[in-house]
Amino acid sequence: YVWDYMEIMGEADVGDADFDGMSFTEAITKPAECPANPNPPASTDDDAAPGPTEGLGEGQMATGGEGGATATDSATATDSATDSAMEAGQHWQEHLSQHLEDLVMMLPGSIGADTRASTWGDYATKYDKTYEGDAMHLRSALFRQARRYINSMNRRNLSYKLGVNHIADYTPEEKARMYGKLTEDESKVNVVLAGTSLAGHEGEGAIWRWYEPGAMPGVTTEQVEGSMDSSNVSAEQQESAVEALKSVESIDWRELGAVNPVKDQGSCGSCWSYGATGTTEGQLFLKTGKLTPLSQQNLMDCSWPEGNHACDGGLDFRGYRWMMTHGGLATEATYPYLNSDGFCRFSSSEVGATITGYANLSGTVEDLNDALATVGPISVSVDAAADSFYYYAGGLYTDTETCKSGMDDLDHTVLAVGYTTVDGQKYTTVKNSWSDHWGDKGFIHVTQKDNCCGVATQPTYVTL
Repeated sequence: YVWDYMEIMGEADVGDADFDGMSFTEAITKPAECPANPNPPASTDDDAAPGPTEGLGEGQMATGGEGGATATDSATATDSATDSAMEAGQHWQEHLSQHLEDLVMMLPGSIGADTRASTWGDYATKYDKTYEGDAMHLRSALFRQARRYINSMNRRNLSYKLGVNHIADYTPEEKARMYGKLTEDESKVNVVLAGTSLAGHEGEGAIWRWYEPGAMPGVTTEQVEGSMDSSNVSAEQQESAVEALKSVESIDWRELGAVNPVKDQGSCGSCWSYGATGTTEGQLFLKTGKLTPLSQQNLMDCSWPEGNHACDGGLDFRGYRWMMTHGGLATEATYPYLNSDGFCRFSSSEVGATITGYANLSGTVEDLNDALATVGPISVSVDAAADSFYYYAGGLYTDTETCKSGMDDLDHTVLAVGYTTVDGQKYTTVKNSWSDHWGDKGFIHVTQKDNCCGVATQPTYVTL
């Protein structure tokens, strides 16, 4: 982002500028790095040894002896190698194009200026951005800075991708305002209901009563026999179902119908209310079979006596306390979101859900996984301050270096909706409230290694 700063400072001469340790001439002529292909294609040399199918007639198969490779195996391996080579080539083309465009944007004169203006114009049009004068110069500079960071990270060929999104022109202060989670000592959390075991949940919404036989991979019909009729479920069957659910390799509450579409909190630091309503919506679905959007604005306007501050931040469990004290929470339809502070106008006639208690978990990924498998969607808080988090656009997020996990690092509340296992490593699927322009259509898949981003540090959920 040297060029941005030079623009702001009024410097036009790039002759002596330093670009990542290189002169401008070196930078403009340096080729983009091509990521190594982990599965190079088989040799195509004329002198290469004949393959296992060479010389065979149609319908014949080369077995290579007991346990040897077949012609089908060879063809599959060749196809796989070809696909890998093509994928590597596509990555290289993409990275080269980004690298060259970044360099062209740093050129002095009309070429660089036109490229910068065109790229900014496309972005502003896509996300409906309108600025004038100095504001436009500032926003376009912030956008280009974010864009170069995104491209430089993507050239590393990580397990996740970054992308330009609607917050690429935000100032650091505007980004920080999107967090919204207040700092709170863990010991102050009032645990009304403890534990994550389904067998201990006696409410009508208990998950073992909701699952139909065959609905969950790895859970047998016998383990959930009579699940829709609590009178037919013994304590042993309950515990068996719970243990079976805990052992599943993946679970996704979106597919099971317990997660509402992604929303947009806007410029208001109301994330805490989205975590609180998200876990409540999930439990309400498990109890009634209906997915009802609940009101974030209700919690923002009315839970000030519990210590929440609407757009200036709050904590999910304080929202739970207010719901318990005042007889429930309104639906979104009757109490819509304003993206700003408002006056409390809660009416008992608008209640969409009531809760009987809430719980916070111990802070381990194992407990979080057990709760996700046996309870439902869980409100969690994360460290969202890393640029790699801001611009996440898909893939398996593994930035354990900059996305921290300590209690004091947590600044943003989201909703864990499941987990998946890839090559033996578990990843938590998290629903954000930064619109579907962000992430993987509003979601992120965070590695559970080292409790990345603190997803398992302070989970909470409610009971109905």
